[in-house]
Amino acid sequence: MFGHAKTYVGFKDVEGTISDNEGKKWSAVMEAAFRFWYVKDENGPDGIKIKETRIYADPLPALGFMLQNKMVSAKDLRLA
Repeated sequence: MFGHAKTYVGFKDVEGTISDNEGKKWSAVMEAAFRFWYVKDENGPDGIKIKETRIYADPLPALGFMLQNKMVSAKDLRLA
């Protein structure tokens, strides 16, 4: 099974400017995907269990926010 979601990011003591579907404010939003592998297992609910989960996310929106707000520097990220 494969799923797609938006992952919202907030930073302590930083007012967010991006709203989620419920109106809560966040600092950045990242695209993310989730992949689940299931196996048959009679002890699991409905005879299946999750064998493995993988989460894929693009951290660049959060890193961009952190760079713009001087939370990290290019040097911290080994870019300079």
